[in-house]
Amino acid sequence: MSHPDKNALTYQFTLILIIESYQPGDFMDNKPEEKYKTHTFPKRGKYHLRKGRYSLNRSCYFITTTTYKRCPILANSGICRILFNSLSHLEEEGRIKAICSIVMPDHIHVVFQLMEGQNLPKVMQDFKRFTAHKINKIMNRKGSVWQEQYYDHNIRSYENLEEIIKYCHENPVRKGLVERPEDWEFWFFKEKNL
Repeated sequence: MSHPDKNALTYQFTLILIIESYQPGDFMDNKPEEKYKTHTFPKRGKYHLRKGRYSLNRSCYFITTTTYKRCPILANSGICRILFNSLSHLEEEGRIKAICSIVMPDHIHVVFQLMEGQNLPKVMQDFKRFTAHKINKIMNRKGSVWQEQYYDHNIRSYENLEEIIKYCHENPVRKGLVERPEDWEFWFFKEKNL
């Protein structure tokens, strides 16, 4: 009889704790229809995408941002430390509440709650500007680190949050980088303080 790997059990237990610690009220807007009454949805094209981006305070977001020309520079411990420290700094400033993040060679997935009074495009602009400066410095290079745009998805349900966290942490397996999600070292979870 084979016994499950201790790391696999720890990973599964941690994932369950995180998912169960978030309740629908933590990321669902109580009256979303009021906020959308005057909102017009964007036409196609990146100008219209930026113009139509809408920040919902206290909502959870799934963000994906990609390196410039998909250059695979992110998956190393020094750069991951920059990215995770930047997310921690945004959290310490009261701008976001980080839930999880996974760094892939050419992109990063982040799930966070946008805090009261914050603007999603400004948070992302500050994150990308700061991390680009630091990454260029440690790589002794100049130029763009990130693509101009990013993908954002407002998480509206508990089930959606669970699916997104699983999607993020299974990404290295889907890309053939590891055999099991828990073997990928460039990720973090932050449990909610109850």
